[in-house]
Amino acid sequence: MNEQFISQLRLKLQQPLPGYESHRTVMEHRKSTNTIDFKKLNPRESAVLLHLYIHLGQLHISFIERPEYDGVHSKQISFPGGKVELQDESLMHTAVREAKEEVNIEPEKLEILGSLSQIYIPPSNFLVQPFVSFHSQRPDFIPDPREVGEIIEFPIHDLMKQQLTKHELLRNGRVLFVNGYELNKKVVWGATAMITKEFIDVCQNL
Repeated sequence: MNEQFISQLRLKLQQPLPGYESHRTVMEHRKSTNTIDFKKLNPRESAVLLHLYIHLGQLHISFIERPEYDGVHSKQISFPGGKVELQDESLMHTAVREAKEEVNIEPEKLEILGSLSQIYIPPSNFLVQPFVSFHSQRPDFIPDPREVGEIIEFPIHDLMKQQLTKHELLRNGRVLFVNGYELNKKVVWGATAMITKEFIDVCQNL
């Protein structure tokens, strides 16, 4: 069953992606990224990795919670990833390198299945490329405490059942009402929720 899911997902990621149609259900006020002139914004290119693996007989996906710090993404749930460095050969290499540095996902122990739609994050001026990877065994997770406060593992089967719900968050002294997912009592919102929504939509009916 797991092998069939991964095989079908690999093929599905080569087909046209839902992109904005998925993203806008999370943040309805967002405009399509097709209307944004990124050259004028000079965004920082970055990449994240949605890594799938088998744990206790089930396919899982891992998220991370960022540590608390003085910045716009403090304590947010995200995927391992970060900005492009000079030594990176491609955005895919960025995602894989960051996953190794942040949570010790070994590059030689993953297969890149494909990518999801790019997403622009206005508060940090990041243009993010998500990649999806797989390995049959659970990684030997070692979080970098400078980058990761907690690793959140969640079964894919349960993720497919998740529904977007409204959440009230306190951020930098402001109350925000956001659409998101509650995974292991953590609220996934913002860009990570948009990426997650597209991933869920792509995985439907597999």
